[in-house]
Parts: sequence; structure tokens; C-alpha cells
Amino acid sequence: MTCPKCSGQKLEPVVVDGTEVDRCPACGGVWFDKGELGQTLRQATKQLGPLVAEGSVTGKDRLRGSCPRDRRRLLAIPSARCPELTVDECSTCGGIWLDGGELEKLRVARPGVRLGDLV
Repeated sequence: MTCPKCSGQKLEPVVVDGTEVDRCPACGGVWFDKGELGQTLRQATKQLGPLVAEGSVTGKDRLRGSCPRDRRRLLAIPSARCPELTVDECSTCGGIWLDGGELEKLRVARPGVRLGDLV
């Protein structure tokens, strides 16, 4: 699979407590197949280390990418858990793309919001 935001960059699989997600080594963005984001956010902070991009959001949020699974254009969805973030979702497969730094912002934002209410 290739990164929705970095032209031609291959995503690398990362396993977090038995859940395999895909991360871009260039921009730090992470692809979650349907249901994987909720599973991942339930993990302890130390287990998320390989997914947390250093620094802030990479600035690629304004770019509209294509789903790495089916190449459909990703939809920009405001996050209910963290209103200042916009996540990218595939309307076909239900996968979610988080730009570099967004996973950490979602993890710490409004912890009382149910995981199903992330987007």
C-alpha cells in the first residue's frame, strides 16, 4: 500500500498489541483498517510508541488523499473527540487515515468521549 499523502511512499506494517496498522515512514501518518483505530486507542501509551510521530502534525492535513486499499478519494471528517482535527475516512472500506501527530492528539483529547464517537 502507498501513503495517501506522500506520492509513491510505501506504508510499513506496525503491530501494536496484535493489531497490525500501516505507517508512512516519511510523514508519520497511520492507516487504520475499519475498527483498528478504536482497538489501538485502548492500548497503553507505551505500546503506541512506534505509531506516535515526533513533533506536531505534518501539515499534510489539507491534502486530500486516496484510500490505500481501494484508491477512492478520502473524505475529510471533523473529529468529535478532537474538534480541531480533521481525519480522512474511506466511505467504501471504512478505513481511517491520521496524519503524523494526529494519533497522539486524539489519544489525549476528551478521554470521556466513547471510541465510537471519534469521527
